[in-house]
Amino acid sequence: ASVAAALTASLAMGLGAAANLSVTFEAAGLGVTAVALEGIRQRRLPWRHALALTLPGLALAAALTLPPLRGAPASLFYVGLPTLGLSIYNLVDATLFAATAPNDLLAATARWAMAVAWGAVPALFALMVSAAALPRMRRPDAERLSRCHDLLSLCVGTLLVSLALMFTANAVGGLLFPQDRTGLPLIALFCLALGALTRAGLGPQDDRWAGRMLAVMMAALCVRQALQLQVQCYGIWRYDAGTRRLAGALVNWHETQPPGTTVRLAASWRLEPSLNFYRTMWGLDWLAPVTRGSERGAAGHFGAEGWSVCALEAADAHLVERLGLRPIGADLVSGAILAEPSS
Repeated sequence: ASVAAALTASLAMGLGAAANLSVTFEAAGLGVTAVALEGIRQRRLPWRHALALTLPGLALAAALTLPPLRGAPASLFYVGLPTLGLSIYNLVDATLFAATAPNDLLAATARWAMAVAWGAVPALFALMVSAAALPRMRRPDAERLSRCHDLLSLCVGTLLVSLALMFTANAVGGLLFPQDRTGLPLIALFCLALGALTRAGLGPQDDRWAGRMLAVMMAALCVRQALQLQVQCYGIWRYDAGTRRLAGALVNWHETQPPGTTVRLAASWRLEPSLNFYRTMWGLDWLAPVTRGSERGAAGHFGAEGWSVCALEAADAHLVERLGLRPIGADLVSGAILAEPSS
């Protein structure tokens, strides 16, 4: 690879890390692995490539992220799990059960598949590491195997370096291991490595039965993902899928109120950030800053504190009856409800 290509890749990784801190470890792992593989290929450390692949991206990511993160305590980075084992289980669960579709065949078999998949991940990763470490052999399909080996080595190396960095960050700074959305890069890398391993195992060699078994596994995973495909919402944030529509219903409701009416809105705590976002983006000057309400707080809001309307996520829908509210808007996807006092 040329120095220009390394520079472009470095800037792309820097932008990726700045846009989503979840990929920071994976971006660093990719850079380190790429330099190491290039060094193995050239039988010497490629200093120019190493500098071009690391320094520009690192400088760009630092320039974009350090100013807003200056002074941010470690307690703000609270999304994650305390152990790698729990992290693996969570990511397998997120892969197989990202959404529950009607007539979900895998869910109908209960979750015995989770135990199998969770146990298979370390075994498959060990197989990937072994395959990546094997020397390339001269065979009739050597060119195809070489490409698969390069991709497998890149993915496996990136995973190993990323995990090493995660363990270090956990031991030194108490940073948690990936969970759900923060583990998406690991899921992608693992599936890509599994695909490369599968492709390498489908050649005319004696052990091609192993490749066929992996191919069946990959096909089952693809079918599983197809069954879960939906574009209505992001699975773990279904509660927030209709907040824009809820804000629109609030605007329509306000138009029925006397001119100059200031609206005070109590909201379920998970809806508060999005509602305040639309309040600012749409310039809703008549809407007071949204605060987070609980069951006890909501009851007080409609009394002494004078709240005029309430936004409830699906988990808080029981408050409509308990507090004597009258629904004035609802979202079918998220189940969120906009309600006002009935009296």
